[in-house]
Amino acid sequence: MRPRSIFGPSEAANGSGVRAVQYSWGGHSFRVRPWRVGSDEVYLGAITGSSPPDPGAVAQARDALAAAGWRRIYTNALNRSEIEGFEAAGFTVKDRLHLLTHSLRDLSRITGQAHLRRERRSDRGAILAVDSEAFSEFWRFDEAGIREAVTATPTARVRVADQGAVVGYAISGRAGAVGYLQRLAVSPRFQGQGLGRQLVTDGLHWMRRRGARSALVNTQYENERAYRLYLDMGFRPEPEGLVVLECELVPAS
Repeated sequence: MRPRSIFGPSEAANGSGVRAVQYSWGGHSFRVRPWRVGSDEVYLGAITGSSPPDPGAVAQARDALAAAGWRRIYTNALNRSEIEGFEAAGFTVKDRLHLLTHSLRDLSRITGQAHLRRERRSDRGAILAVDSEAFSEFWRFDEAGIREAVTATPTARVRVADQGAVVGYAISGRAGAVGYLQRLAVSPRFQGQGLGRQLVTDGLHWMRRRGARSALVNTQYENERAYRLYLDMGFRPEPEGLVVLECELVPAS
């Protein structure tokens, strides 16, 4: 069965295609969304299931996205067992990430001065502003990026640090017995005050209450501040990290 029509950059810029859409190529499923609204770069997230996508499936996805007018593809964060099909289809490493794990058996209590609360609908603009301050341009979230992080797991929540205004936030998720710290951002103007630690600890307690036994988080190699925080909080680095891959596309003739 041929996949339905792929949206391109023009449709995404007009507001359609902003949400991630699931497609199937070569018997494997992928999630597709603009990397950032208004750009001609696209996100291709492999839904691995029982096996990672093979080179033929990745090549079909690549060619379909090129035909739709996209200029460059970025993948989700992949482990070593998941990258072979992408590399065979011409993808190369864009960035490398630390992967860290934390047992949820023994957790420190939640301390800190910030008021933590659930996200309100009216907070989204402030959350995006904090994210833009905290991350380099490539890694910044837009609305679609936050939505992707929230929907990546069956159960998730967004918590904000409120000090009269939103100055930090965290997205936590759970799938089965594993919790995921999907995003952590604190405005640089408020870093060094323990807000990140407070948000992470709060998220770990939430994961454990929901039945998770361990937690995972990843962070860019160059984000040494976050890496040191996670180590100090008891996270342990996995021997093999993750990679984000990219592929520059040849426009369809």
